Amino acid sequence: MEFDLSTLQPKERASFALRALYEAAGCRKYHMGRFEEYSLYQANRSFLSSEQVITFTDLDGRLLALKPDVTLSIAKTAQPAPGETLRYYYHENVYRPSAESHTFKEIGQMGLEFLGGVGEAEVQQAVCLAAQSLGQMGTDWVLEVSHMGYLFGLLDALQVPEDARAGLLRKLGQKNAHELRAAALAAGLDEDAADTLCRVLTLCGGYADTLPRAEALCRNDAMRAGEYAKAAESYARIKDDYPFSPYAVEAELSLADAYFLNKKYAEAAEAYRDFETLHPRHSAIPYVLYQLGMSLKSTYRSVDQASTEVAEALEYFQRLEQSYPGTEYAEKAHEQIAECRSLLAQREVYIGDVFWSMGNYQAAWTRYRYVLENYGDVTDVAEYARKKGESAYLRFRENSAEAEREKRQGSWKDYFRWL
Repeated sequence: MEFDLSTLQPKERASFALRALYEAAGCRKYHMGRFEEYSLYQANRSFLSSEQVITFTDLDGRLLALKPDVTLSIAKTAQPAPGETLRYYYHENVYRPSAESHTFKEIGQMGLEFLGGVGEAEVQQAVCLAAQSLGQMGTDWVLEVSHMGYLFGLLDALQVPEDARAGLLRKLGQKNAHELRAAALAAGLDEDAADTLCRVLTLCGGYADTLPRAEALCRNDAMRAGEYAKAAESYARIKDDYPFSPYAVEAELSLADAYFLNKKYAEAAEAYRDFETLHPRHSAIPYVLYQLGMSLKSTYRSVDQASTEVAEALEYFQRLEQSYPGTEYAEKAHEQIAECRSLLAQREVYIGDVFWSMGNYQAAWTRYRYVLENYGDVTDVAEYARKKGESAYLRFRENSAEAEREKRQGSWKDYFRWL
């Protein structure tokens, strides 16, 4: 008899799918009882979302509790050897108070716990599994990633008193800027510190926009623990270790973004090029073309430097504007096209000025004329090139006339050579 998953309820189908996913990833199911000694939760009250727990006295006199949490029970019993990583998944019911009904609810939970030797690779695997788990639900989803070390580092930098930290973290969690500011001032922070703390609430959105703003708030090394260089290493490992995962594609793009945010523009340009080559029909291609152009443009430092990358960036911006008109990045590309043309025009004028300083007025005039013919829309540069071009042409004609006269009549220098 063949088992048909379609006959199951949605929750049951999700449970089977997640079990298969976790076991394929090397995780073992953790089996546990329904009850736990209350002393475990009493000793770890700060870990629980609420101190309210259903308790009862067992027949042997022990005070037991219906589990409000799974993680504490696994952490208590799982004892990894030095350097060992234990990977567990669980499917358990927990009992917690509901803020809406003010009654206890039985809640089904399924999740993962990695214990012991947990490094970058394990964190990457957990994040990938979290994204894949959400993907199994069959609805739109968003995976939120946070780093408490960033917040603790900020609290240290602002010298927040220890007894006020828990309250401020709760206000941050509630995302209430007014109450957060009032609590910060009540805790003894000055106006600037309170404003800085409130700015944390604005750190939301896509990583390409949010990470630079998060970096601007960094006050110490603890807050910089998630620096872009480490992010680039992490994305590279996901890309290499899980090449056939659907999230490897996103990791490729995130790798390029991490290089760009870390100001490694040459590596970023190469990564964006690779992404476009491998995924030419991906929905993010307009963004990729824009970032590729920005990476190339950002390698340009000064007018005395070769402008090859700027010219290449201009091609990508023009291609983006022509191939994806009306998109957000096509509009941004239009602005960058003007900037690139200005840089290229300035480069040509600089070369003309070099020829001028060498007395080669014909070559200088040729460069200035080239600017007028090809960059007339860069008005300030074109006007400078026009004036210098006129002067260069006059000097060139004067020198040519003098050379022609000397050719016919001889030069005064010949007199001194005769003497």
